[in-house]
Amino acid sequence: MDTQHSGNSLPMTFRWGISFACLAFLVVDLALGIPQRHGFSSFEAVLVLAGAAPWLIGVVEVITIGGATLKLRIDKNESDIETLKFMIELAVSNYELRCLFSFREKIPFITDTSNYLDYEGACKPAIIRLRGLGLLRNKRDAGFPQLESQPKGKRDIRDYFKITERGQQYLKEYERARGRPLQAEDFIP
Repeated sequence: MDTQHSGNSLPMTFRWGISFACLAFLVVDLALGIPQRHGFSSFEAVLVLAGAAPWLIGVVEVITIGGATLKLRIDKNESDIETLKFMIELAVSNYELRCLFSFREKIPFITDTSNYLDYEGACKPAIIRLRGLGLLRNKRDAGFPQLESQPKGKRDIRDYFKITERGQQYLKEYERARGRPLQAEDFIP
């Protein structure tokens, strides 16, 4: 199989749509299959390739399967590749994205610590994950111990955590790839 391309004429929303759909299928497949086996299956490899394909159309110069030749032409698409790597590495849920947006825009992000599903089921795992990705960090002398030592009730998470520079960068890259800034209306159910 020989392939040659130059330029990427695919719309940005189409490229992101394909990539995120493949990533979602991959996450579901991995979540369902992790207890049974180790390593990637053929299906998972195809999902990774299909998710990357819309981005490689403008980058791949030559692919030769038999001779295993792959030559890349990286020019104006280098920033797209870096954005893709950054976004895949840090793929966040809509809830986590709303959380980051709230921190950046200084909009209250309220959780009810007396409501198990709201706090333990959604908010706390999201904050833990966003901290693990380096997108949020504890405020000075604040964090979960201080939050959980308070009487149960509604709390603004922004009083205990703050967005990092990397979190700000993630939102900028997300908006750049999306083609428009995030707005509060984007998170209304």
